[in-house]
Amino acid sequence: MILLLLQQRLQATSPGRAERSIKLVRLIHLALLGACLLVLAAPASASTVLVMGPDGHVTRENDRFVAPAGPVPSVVPRARSAGGNAVRVALDGLLAGKEIDQVEHDKRAQDYDDALFIRNQLTGTRRRELNSVIGLLNGFASRGELTKSRLHVLWLQLNRNVEWWGFSDRIPGSGERVRFKSSRVLYQYFPGQGLEFHPLANWGRLSALINDGYNENAREFLAELLPMGSERGGALTWEYFFYFGGGRPPWTSGLSQGTALVALVRSYQRLNAAAYLAAARRGLQIYTLPTPVGVRVRTKRGNHYAEYSFAPRTRIINGFIQALNGLWDVRPYSSLARSLYRAGDREARLELPKYDTGRWSRYDNSRGSISPLNYHVLLRDFLRDLCRRTGTRLYCNKASRFTAYLRRGPPS
Repeated sequence: MILLLLQQRLQATSPGRAERSIKLVRLIHLALLGACLLVLAAPASASTVLVMGPDGHVTRENDRFVAPAGPVPSVVPRARSAGGNAVRVALDGLLAGKEIDQVEHDKRAQDYDDALFIRNQLTGTRRRELNSVIGLLNGFASRGELTKSRLHVLWLQLNRNVEWWGFSDRIPGSGERVRFKSSRVLYQYFPGQGLEFHPLANWGRLSALINDGYNENAREFLAELLPMGSERGGALTWEYFFYFGGGRPPWTSGLSQGTALVALVRSYQRLNAAAYLAAARRGLQIYTLPTPVGVRVRTKRGNHYAEYSFAPRTRIINGFIQALNGLWDVRPYSSLARSLYRAGDREARLELPKYDTGRWSRYDNSRGSISPLNYHVLLRDFLRDLCRRTGTRLYCNKASRFTAYLRRGPPS
């Protein structure tokens, strides 16, 4: 679907491409005229989100349902050349295979052409960021990863980047979270990769909404989030489409998927919508698939569930524990969830003690790794959640010990 803002601003134009181009150039010139002396905003604080209105004006809002932003890659990937034929070829292939119809093909092709046109009118940071998003899309297409199930989320992301870089009056700071007035979906700014859909941030926000009883807000949010899922090895997951930690997109995470399962089950219990439970059951499948497609890593004891599908040897304990929280919540509704939980629980009982130094927690299994304060607290919180769910002595004891360590503070 073509970008709403462009639709609104082009309503008065004629069908002629030349006349539409002239009007678009004028609109972009007006949108950028007041932004020539923009200063980069400060990095995002714990609950601050930039919100863009329909007129391009950006306001800063506090949102207590939004968790602190995670780390931002310091190395900007070398984007694929933007503007080639790979996207058009991929769309033609989906049409020929009858995976999409002519109407959808033409709408998505037009959106892509509009993105190229807007990109060509921009300069500096705005041009670089939109160009990188287009380049990432070309990369997916050239590798055969532009599948039907990814079209919705990738085109929504493309159009949001067109809207922001073409018409907003502010450039975000590195790592800042942004959204659009007409939507609850969060994006995060990764310099050199544009605005990127962030599954963990969104499912975490949904969990906070449903926990605090904002049921209708949660219902409306879910109406946006569910269609942003895609199929990966036959499993439903909410993928990441940016480069991170040496991983090439698209990739997925046992941490964000576990958070999604928690949110979906709670939403089903509160709102009694069968679609939420169906999505949770489909989401279980990612834990059955070995990395790098899924997040399962076979061990002698059972399963470890990787935080990053592209990094099976990196054992990040907070993500593993949150995956178990999600699997536990689906247990009453699925024998598969019970099996996956048991396999993960056996491994977690073996691994968890290794992450306790006697005065603090380790972050991962690399030598000498110590959790930063925020990740120590996150692990403690996930363990508290798992203790409340299961009553397992090990999880309860470690949650208590990690709480006691906070009185001394992190090791210097």
